[in-house]
Amino acid sequence: MSTPTLSHEGAAPSPLRDAIDPEAVEGFEFFPINLNFPADLDGLYIESGGFSRDASGALRLEADGALAFDGYFSALYERDLAEALGDRPLELRLELQGAGRVELWRRPSDGPARLMRSAEIDAADGFALARLPFALEPDDSARGRWWFALKADGDGLTLRAAAWTVRTRVLRAVRPEIVICTFRRETQVARNVSQLQAFLDAKAVDWGVTVVDNAGTLVRAPHWSQRVTLIAQRNVGGAGGFARGILEAMRAGRATHVLLMDDDAEIDCVSVLRMINLFRLDPRIDVFYGGAQLDVFEPQTLADAGAYWRPSDFEKVDPRLPPCDLASDAAKQALAAPSAINFNGWWFFGGAIDSFRRFGMPLPCFVHLDDVEYGVRVAQIGGKIVAPPGVAIWHEPYYAKLEGWFAYYNIRNELIRYCLQTETGVNPRRVLRRLRRRHRGFVLTQQYGAAALLTLAMQHFLRGPAVLLDDDPERLHREVMEVYKRHNNNASAVPLAECGPWRPARRLRGLGRLIGRLTFNGHLLPRGLLLSDIALFENRSAVHRNALHRFARWGHREAGSDRVLLFALDRGLFRACMGAMLRAEWGFAKKFRDVAGQWRASAPALRALETWEKFLF
Repeated sequence: MSTPTLSHEGAAPSPLRDAIDPEAVEGFEFFPINLNFPADLDGLYIESGGFSRDASGALRLEADGALAFDGYFSALYERDLAEALGDRPLELRLELQGAGRVELWRRPSDGPARLMRSAEIDAADGFALARLPFALEPDDSARGRWWFALKADGDGLTLRAAAWTVRTRVLRAVRPEIVICTFRRETQVARNVSQLQAFLDAKAVDWGVTVVDNAGTLVRAPHWSQRVTLIAQRNVGGAGGFARGILEAMRAGRATHVLLMDDDAEIDCVSVLRMINLFRLDPRIDVFYGGAQLDVFEPQTLADAGAYWRPSDFEKVDPRLPPCDLASDAAKQALAAPSAINFNGWWFFGGAIDSFRRFGMPLPCFVHLDDVEYGVRVAQIGGKIVAPPGVAIWHEPYYAKLEGWFAYYNIRNELIRYCLQTETGVNPRRVLRRLRRRHRGFVLTQQYGAAALLTLAMQHFLRGPAVLLDDDPERLHREVMEVYKRHNNNASAVPLAECGPWRPARRLRGLGRLIGRLTFNGHLLPRGLLLSDIALFENRSAVHRNALHRFARWGHREAGSDRVLLFALDRGLFRACMGAMLRAEWGFAKKFRDVAGQWRASAPALRALETWEKFLF
């Protein structure tokens, strides 16, 4: 079951040309299924049943065995693929040997599963191709997911290959440029580039990879082909790295599409191929595709499947699906249900190069929320973000680390995004209330570094568009880190065995909670009334200020290690942060509306290709 061979010739500067592919007339494997999945990922591919593997790695069912392929990576979800596939005929194709039965099932998002088609298998002398045709549900409200099941008879059944295919005569010849922005993650990037090169060459895909190295420390591997471009530049953040990659792809004129990926992603090569196949099938330049983020520490757990970021609210986001076990029936049904998203993180995101020309470039905002602003922008201008289940990477999830120095960029860039994209006008009072809550949360959990950066973000926002268009981002980042370090010297990371006496942290009610509120979680209490034991949270997402009313120290376990990140109460830093916030609030309330107008007026310049063409990388 080979993937159709694509041309290795460079694509024209004006991409998205139609091409007749003779190999694709009978069936194009747009969603191949990886059958070589490791045991710890079983739940993402199969739902039930036992199997073994033969010497070649093929899946083997013994007599009377049964196996259902109803997993995140093996099922086919209709809703997100319907527009790309249209009314073209579809088939499930399986290479099987032995005797048994194949069943093709479908379940709508709000109803029971139904057996749609079945076929008897009798292939004792060698592998045979089983083809089960089907069509997507035309009624959007009734769409769901398809999967298949195997039942073995006689001497058993062996599955060697599987794919969801579409019968079509017209495919687009594409050449994706995979852009990876990195900063001192040499080992991970080298591994990912090598994996992509080996896999895409084996599939005869025309491809390119551009690695933008913001640290200039990555060394080119000897076995990398000329399809891999390595660009060293100064540290201008993830936004600057991705923008450079997009810009160079436009200049080179070979790529039809750009696919953005994080440097610390654990890639699934089959997901990359699925994304490229969607580029081949979908001619629309108003559509971008994204992949989900799975939890690298709990690999069958969803971390982020896209979201709807409310344009007119400050820091309000509705996730398509909260973190959950993707092997659960509830998660499968939720993914099949209708959803509206305008955001998919740039850990795995791409579209036609003409799409980036149409919708503009990312904001020059160094790091964080460049992808949020871009997704909201695309939706507001009439485009669409599609994140089909079955396309994903693994990544460190949000709960793994506290906000830390990212607080500056999260706050400043969300203020900018809000001013650029609100559809109901700015509301300074509501924004300031949110900022006060955020600041109080940092202070009450002894995260003085993040609290200090929140006020710095407010101050820099009030300087207007010049902070992005004129200020040097590398110098500004050094200022951010200096402020953070001065206010974060109460934090340390130690092995759990060395952190001293601790007790499990738990949220308080009643008197304990009242004491916390009145004393700013012990900052106003005499030292003799503070508890010396460490309040310990299981992970970052469990941290809550209502558990720290009298604790002089607290910590949380770091994901993937035996270390604990500790914070200690510091009255001097507390007073400095509270005073800085009072001063910042006064200026913010006075100037916000005028500055918001300046930001909104600057939107064309902030998004322009010309801004990045003049940028000093």
